[in-house]
Amino acid sequence: MVVILDVGRTMCLASAGGGARFGDAVKAVTMLLQQKILYGKKDEIGVVLFGTAETKNTLATALGDGEQYQHVTVLHEIGPATVDVLRSVMALDCSVGGATADFIDALVVAMDMIVRKTGKKRYQRRVFLVTDAGSPANASDLQVVVQQFNNMEAHLNVIGIDFQVDGCTPPPDATASQHLRSKVKTDNERLLHKIADNVNGVVIPVSKALELMSYFRSKSVLQRSIFRGRLEISPIYHIAVWSFIKTTKQSFPTLKRISSVSAGSATPGSMQVRQERTLQSLQDPDANVSREEAIKGYKYGKTLVPFSKVDEAALKLSTERCMRMIGFTEASSVQRYHYMGPTEMMVGWPGDTHALTAFSALVRAMAETDRVGIFRYVKTKNSAPKLAVCIPHVKHDLDCLYVQLLPFAENLRSYQFPPMNPTNSATKKAYIPSPEQLVSAAKLITSFDLMTSAVNEDGEQVEDLKPKEVYNPVLQRFYQCVAQRALDPAHPISVVDPAIDKLVKPNERLVSQAAPALEAFAASFPLQKSEAAAKLEQRSYWRDQLQDAARDVTLDSYTGGSGAAGQKTPRRLSRDLAMDLSIEKLIASGVTAVGSVTPVKDFEEMMQRRDVDLVIDAVTQLRKRIMQLINDSIQDTYYGKTLECVVALRKGCVMEDEFQQFNTMLQDMRFQFENKTRNKFWQLVVEKGLSLIHNQECVDSPITPKDSAEYLGKPLAAAVVSDMPKAEEPGVEQLFDMIE
Repeated sequence: MVVILDVGRTMCLASAGGGARFGDAVKAVTMLLQQKILYGKKDEIGVVLFGTAETKNTLATALGDGEQYQHVTVLHEIGPATVDVLRSVMALDCSVGGATADFIDALVVAMDMIVRKTGKKRYQRRVFLVTDAGSPANASDLQVVVQQFNNMEAHLNVIGIDFQVDGCTPPPDATASQHLRSKVKTDNERLLHKIADNVNGVVIPVSKALELMSYFRSKSVLQRSIFRGRLEISPIYHIAVWSFIKTTKQSFPTLKRISSVSAGSATPGSMQVRQERTLQSLQDPDANVSREEAIKGYKYGKTLVPFSKVDEAALKLSTERCMRMIGFTEASSVQRYHYMGPTEMMVGWPGDTHALTAFSALVRAMAETDRVGIFRYVKTKNSAPKLAVCIPHVKHDLDCLYVQLLPFAENLRSYQFPPMNPTNSATKKAYIPSPEQLVSAAKLITSFDLMTSAVNEDGEQVEDLKPKEVYNPVLQRFYQCVAQRALDPAHPISVVDPAIDKLVKPNERLVSQAAPALEAFAASFPLQKSEAAAKLEQRSYWRDQLQDAARDVTLDSYTGGSGAAGQKTPRRLSRDLAMDLSIEKLIASGVTAVGSVTPVKDFEEMMQRRDVDLVIDAVTQLRKRIMQLINDSIQDTYYGKTLECVVALRKGCVMEDEFQQFNTMLQDMRFQFENKTRNKFWQLVVEKGLSLIHNQECVDSPITPKDSAEYLGKPLAAAVVSDMPKAEEPGVEQLFDMIE
């Protein structure tokens, strides 16, 4: 690639925007070089100046007539883009130019550089011309230039400074020289547009070029297929397909360590830091162990279980590359939050007419029926099998399937939150939104619609934050700082670029439009200060005890005496009691058992603990407490408290998916109490409607809602009592999983 920069006399004039033309041109070339330094590691670039006071190029030297290719200077021959090249361009000013030169001559010099560098080898050849087209040009060699560009398959990009081809009329008070210069500039602009059209080039204004190059784009990677094989619809129906990466996470570039000692020496060299790792024996730390003698070990409790390569090979799952369809389901049954990885795009095998036709028919059938496919995905031989979904995507020129990985059952996590579904009987009334709140929330979401939040140059409302036009602001900021430090290692961290700052701040126009919806939403969901914190007893901390140690301890300081106006002063621990405190007592403050005084409260606190898992203990203890209260009750003394315990147990079992515990207890209670001594308590259970937990409450429950509803009403002999599944003994694979 060769960059041609105009440094002629007209480039030192002021631009239409108020700035200097030369400054905008140098900035555009500088940003282009920064892009190549950061991302174009394999790109080679040359820099040519035309309009310079001196002449320095091989064509002028070879001809030696002093008339052709004058005032054209090769600043840098074609080579890797380096910081030195960038510094030399940034150091340019108007003093290097001031002469009149022909941009056609500069194009010929640039093509000569490319030909001498590439010859007949396969390269992507490109020329960037940055000019205001203010100097006269000789169009006699235009056809030769165009033919040479086409023969070389080179591309021409013209970055125009103050280009105004349409309506480029000088002001009424313009001088004769301004009229002449405006005519020359207009003719040259039309000439450059003509050249660009003939060589498949493009002409863009410098403002647009600066906007496009203000973003440090992600590194361009050659698109390669990651899977080539058969999509197995059935044992007899296969389609040949390719799969490509569509989207992936852009991570920070890896940073290399360098030796500070080498950097400060006279001959720093590569300054590379090499790491060497050795293995030592626990019995003899001075003896090294070779990697061939070492084997893996996995902790099982406090025991370290050895696991050799032979064991690993024997237990490793052997798989073959495949895309085997499991079945089709409705698109609504696979939610976006189930996606677990980067998106792939599957297409029919290029060049295979039968495969493309069959694949297109499959995609369109899935799109018309609103279905997605679930399939087993093994990319490489002996790799772990994945569960994936293929989603149809139909365009006017492409039929494809988007592929996303799905979670297995062990990948799902069930977090215990209070139910918020209005149709759920366990949902608290405080959590059920009112119709007004639902309307205000819907208006708030609609007011932040991005499809009409931006305004284009014509004043039309268009989509904002298009993925193709938005770049990661963190990466942009990182590369901005890298570029500054590369030029000046002592450069301080500068302020955030306005283009980057715009990406991280809300759209002011959108926020102002959504202000009424925000106010309505805030009014629908008023916030009030909780009084629960004010009712908590004052806690005592170690620092308080140290401060109080020097004070006299009185009876009132322990029991809480009366203060001013008859108010009680907060209690303060006695010195002996403070000395008796220990870390163990402070830590062991959570409920660990279901008592007989407040069993429901104890049960709920045990279920809510997150420092230790007490769900099974809480359920088991409350079951025992329920049976104890029933049997110890004198007539119906404890029936009310026991019924509250049954309600709490059922609610907790539904939340924690412990349906087996409750259903088994309910069946035992019916067998023991119905039509017997404690029949009155069983009738309270029936009146309360505390039936079996069904599969709409817990997915794994074998009880249907119909069976649950009919269970309490049928006689005991006719009642449906499903056999509760028993815990299976762990198999060999499960034991190995536990060892790992």
